[in-house]
Amino acid sequence: MTMLKQKFEKDRQRYRDNIRGFQPIELCLMKRNNAEQKVKQHLDDLQMEIDIENNVIAFEGSVESVKEAQIKLYEMKSNFGKRQVKVSSNMCIALYKSKDVVHFIQNILEENGLQAVWEINESSLLICCMQEEMLDECTEIILEGIKEEVIEYDADSVPYMRTDTWAKKKDSLLTHYNGKIGICIAEDETQVIVCVTKDIHKAVIAEVKQFLDSSTIMSENLYYSKEVIRLIEKHHRQEITDIENGQKAYSVQIKTLEHYSGIYVCGLSPGLQETVLKVTKLNGKVKKTDSF
Repeated sequence: MTMLKQKFEKDRQRYRDNIRGFQPIELCLMKRNNAEQKVKQHLDDLQMEIDIENNVIAFEGSVESVKEAQIKLYEMKSNFGKRQVKVSSNMCIALYKSKDVVHFIQNILEENGLQAVWEINESSLLICCMQEEMLDECTEIILEGIKEEVIEYDADSVPYMRTDTWAKKKDSLLTHYNGKIGICIAEDETQVIVCVTKDIHKAVIAEVKQFLDSSTIMSENLYYSKEVIRLIEKHHRQEITDIENGQKAYSVQIKTLEHYSGIYVCGLSPGLQETVLKVTKLNGKVKKTDSF
């Protein structure tokens, strides 16, 4: 009976209290650092919950335990380091919200024995870490976790950038590197802007550059005698048209230069090479069979 009375009295004396003075980012950091378990470790009668959604920490236990837990949390908060840092673009800002990016950067922080979180404030990050002296290292890891690169190109020389061919390539990259990449074309259509986590940076940039290289219109001037070029224009125009049509998939064009000084050939690399071979072969045929 005495034990039941003691339990009843103990339950009757349980004290409840809430704290609302912490910032949401501070609560996130405490949660990530397992503050609840660490504070309750030596306070057996304490119940404590960090409620980030409602921005409150709830305590229940003896008066002594609740007060001691609150002191521990305020001491923990007093050591926090905070810093506001600018981010280069809206696309990078969007990536910092991605669960995949958060997981990637948090793994790097943990591998370095660090605890930090961040929140988005328009075009900047508010970074919060457990110790002021760790702030520089945490900031460096978080900012270097995402790389942005601008790749320039000549819009007139890369016709595929305005077609479904580029759209499909972009979708392929976004799907393959889901959650860790942002990619867009600048408004003036002279740049591809890529924003990615640093672990996939080199691979993504290589893929984009390879696409641009393979999609760039190249040109070459073929110099033959004026007599041969006149004959090609007069008697073999259909063969030139057939060559162009055969390489239509590579945007090939064949034109006679001014004053019959040569033949201009342009197109995507595979088609250009094939066209040059065929035009050169036609030149040889004309030289052998046609009289001047």
